[in-house]
Amino acid sequence: MLKTERTVRLPAASPWHMVWIAVALSEALAVPMSLLFHGRILWDYLVTAGVLSGAASSVCAVFIKRLITGRERAESSLEESETFLRTVVETAPECVKLTDRQGMLLMMNRAGLAALDADSSEQVVGQCVYPFVVPEHRQAFMTVTDDVFKGQSRMLEFEIVGLKGTRRWMETHAAPLRNRQGDPVAVLAVTRDITARKRVEQVEAQLRQSQKMEAIGRLAGGIVHDFNNLMTVVRGYAEILLNRLTPGDPLRGKVEEIRKAGDRAVLLTEQLLAFSRGQVVRPVVLDLNDVVAGMRDMLRRLIGEEVEMVVVLASEPASVRADRGQLERVILNLAVNARDAMTRPSLSRSMDPRPVITIGTANVEVGGASATRHSAVPPGVYARLTVSDTGVGMDEETRARVFEPFFTTKPKNKGTGLGLATVHGIVQESGGSIFVDSESGRGTTFSIYLPRVEEAIKTGGRDAAPVGLSCGSETVLLVEDEDTVRALVRAALQDGGYTVLEARSSGEALRIGAEHHGPIHLLLADVVMPAMSGCQVAERLAASRPGMKTLYMSGYPDDVVMRHGLLRRAALLRKPFTLAALARQVRKVLDAAQFTGTGAH
Repeated sequence: MLKTERTVRLPAASPWHMVWIAVALSEALAVPMSLLFHGRILWDYLVTAGVLSGAASSVCAVFIKRLITGRERAESSLEESETFLRTVVETAPECVKLTDRQGMLLMMNRAGLAALDADSSEQVVGQCVYPFVVPEHRQAFMTVTDDVFKGQSRMLEFEIVGLKGTRRWMETHAAPLRNRQGDPVAVLAVTRDITARKRVEQVEAQLRQSQKMEAIGRLAGGIVHDFNNLMTVVRGYAEILLNRLTPGDPLRGKVEEIRKAGDRAVLLTEQLLAFSRGQVVRPVVLDLNDVVAGMRDMLRRLIGEEVEMVVVLASEPASVRADRGQLERVILNLAVNARDAMTRPSLSRSMDPRPVITIGTANVEVGGASATRHSAVPPGVYARLTVSDTGVGMDEETRARVFEPFFTTKPKNKGTGLGLATVHGIVQESGGSIFVDSESGRGTTFSIYLPRVEEAIKTGGRDAAPVGLSCGSETVLLVEDEDTVRALVRAALQDGGYTVLEARSSGEALRIGAEHHGPIHLLLADVVMPAMSGCQVAERLAASRPGMKTLYMSGYPDDVVMRHGLLRRAALLRKPFTLAALARQVRKVLDAAQFTGTGAH
């Protein structure tokens, strides 16, 4: 076979004339050729074959040609591009998907399938993607779809729940996919998993909140001492006046209001100490179910008949280690907050006839594939307390500040702004985490996670009731550097029949202890004083007066008191105290058969 190669150039005027080549050969001839027109290859090759006719010796030329035109080349190039792009999309580490106007999933790559816990595209393609988005973010997600079909590009952060219940935070960048006429026909979205970033952001937000609370707590602890001294005097003299006024005296009502104002101020002080974590707590193993059940009747009275209360308790004990009084305060404050969110007069017309507060407990395990939405909770087993309402909800700005001390959305004189700050401080002090989920008009849910324990639950009630109010004739050495407090306590003790030796400083107390010839049955001393603490005074006097008992007073937080040498087992009277509490505690210490030491270290 003869083979040769040529290039045939056609004139520009007739590029598509049929080329006939007569081959007068008895055997086939293959002639590779390139047909050029204006520098473009129209034919790749031309094959001719000689065929001998049976009727004559004429030769018929049969041309077998392969014509590759520009269109065929474009189709080949397009196919290669599609293969390349398909490979890029399928192997991309981020989710790539196409959806239509109704949210129907048209296409999704492997990364997207993994985010939805899908093993194959058949599980999700052809379905609406909206149900995968959590309810609180669904409307915003649908709005993005509408905006894209209006020709806009949008970005959105949202949370999804996969087929296996896994929750993930996603960040999507959506743009319109257009047809030849330029009209949007689908939503092209590139979405990345930002769960890890969100978890870091939550932890950082909690850290900032803790630092803020710590700073305000130090400030609160600094003013509590002076405030407690003042309230001790106000409440004490109000008690004295009430005891001396007859029931029909016109001044009695005014003095009663002074006493009530003092009581409210004391509660405010306790809240300051709670969120500042200035109190020493006494945690025991408790069942959240028992705590909530024990408060049920009180909460119903507090919430009122116009609000329905639903309690849903865990089927098994939800055991935690916490201070019972503080845990009750958490539940109380959250219930009051929920009630107030649903009973404001301006909202009564837009609310359901019977708004609902739901208090629930549950045992939950937080792990890698946990269904909890609160990703900042460390993996582990928790007892969860939730308080939900169907009230007005919160916008994003309010939600960001909800735990700030003194921040409130309630009308003037209706709230201190310390209730939720107190809750936050107690939960943090108990080793737990607290979260708020809310949207305007959709109600609010507070979720508290406390580490679950397996120890036996402590049985028994609260501390025994205090002994009855009584008087005495013993000698008391009173050491107090605040003149007004010292004068009040001296008067109260003297009215009770006690002999009072009064000292305004630690040095004066030591002098009286050395010079007084009679017995001193009780040292009643302030803990924190200039030059020498009450504990140091007690230690100095104990050598010469071994039978003397000691009762301390303090308006400082417990952590400050402990730093000044007071033992936990020492008898301590907290300021502000009532005169009745003073009399009971003095009598209790004097009558105690055990622990007659100083209570100092």
